[in-house]
Amino acid sequence: MKTIIQGEVTMNRSLVSAVLRRCAPVVFGVCLVLVVAGSGLAANTYTDLKGRFAFDLPEGWKMNSSTADRLFIFKGGSGETMILMYDEEAKDVDKLVETAADTFKDSGASNAVLEGTVKKLTVNTSPARWAIYAGTVDAGTVKVKLFGVVGAVAMKDGGGLFMLNILNDSGRSKWEKQLEKTFQSIRTP
Repeated sequence: MKTIIQGEVTMNRSLVSAVLRRCAPVVFGVCLVLVVAGSGLAANTYTDLKGRFAFDLPEGWKMNSSTADRLFIFKGGSGETMILMYDEEAKDVDKLVETAADTFKDSGASNAVLEGTVKKLTVNTSPARWAIYAGTVDAGTVKVKLFGVVGAVAMKDGGGLFMLNILNDSGRSKWEKQLEKTFQSIRTP
């Protein structure tokens, strides 16, 4: 009777071992997905082709265009716009915020003003700022209120960038927190 039990145990071990060998890739894949999901990393990560920076785009956002190796434009699913400008010489994060605000004003919201104050942040050990500007744009006979949601970071490894998100009222309420999270994900790859 002992032999039969040992035979059953041996057979069960072999069966378990065979099942584990077949299932190991699936189990590993599921664990990897859970780790990545738990880490906050998005499947929609943009990495600069020159390896200067990377960040996680909100779901559904895509690069629209890139020009002059410094200017990157991303679009959301409902037409939201994100402008990212990289400057390899930038060291002063406050000047980057000013440049972003001027870019927003030059886009048609020339009367834009800062709402509240510029928040001082740290993004992945680099000095950063976050600000919101409000202005109106003439669209024929209608004035449209727009917001320039701005993030700027002086990268620890050199260079800096600003992210300008141009949103209307409903876009702001929908995207502001998510775009701040995207900004906080900026890093050196």
